Amino acid sequence: MILVSAQILDMAVARDASKLVTICSDNVIHIYDATTATEISTIKEEDSVMSLCLSVDGVSLLVNMSPVKIAPVIHEWDLTEEKLVQKYSGQRQSRFVIRSCFSGYNQMFVLSGSEDSNVRTPSHSLGLDCNRSSAHGVGARNRSDLSRKYLLRKQVYLWRRKNGSLIASLSGHSRTVNAVSWNPVDPFMFASASDDGTVRIWGSSSAVDSSAEPMNITD
Repeated sequence: MILVSAQILDMAVARDASKLVTICSDNVIHIYDATTATEISTIKEEDSVMSLCLSVDGVSLLVNMSPVKIAPVIHEWDLTEEKLVQKYSGQRQSRFVIRSCFSGYNQMFVLSGSEDSNVRTPSHSLGLDCNRSSAHGVGARNRSDLSRKYLLRKQVYLWRRKNGSLIASLSGHSRTVNAVSWNPVDPFMFASASDDGTVRIWGSSSAVDSSAEPMNITD
């Protein structure tokens, strides 16, 4: 039995079942030997932790941070060296549990949901021509109507692990994207789940065309 002094917020087990990793309400990452149920080491995070994702090889760990002292960020830790090796930023996360994952061929990328949909920007402040269609599909409408309309910002984010650069931000959901998952057998496909009640399946073509029909989730 493993005893901890703080509330466990999330956990993951290595694919070979040799390692258990948890994050707790005291912002500490706990690493355990799953075979002996003994703690190997701990890592103290700098701000409130939200969720975690362990790489296939059990060496790398993604930790989504809930910003209190710092801007929204995802940390990537090397658990062998207990070293922070990369930071990913651009997404929004504060009120809800947002999950990220390693993705793509050889897990070369990092994918995450976001709370962007809760932060909306008036269309006129984006410099859109009210008489033309925009990239978000806003057609010709009168200005009084547009003044009341808001454009959803991007809600799925993709970064390159090598340098932490943001590759793409994909729109499609109408509310917070809570979780993402990459297809383990198809490096060109992933799924995103949202508070809008849908799961969207993205591929090499739909990733650039977010008009693909979502899968509706009903109670």
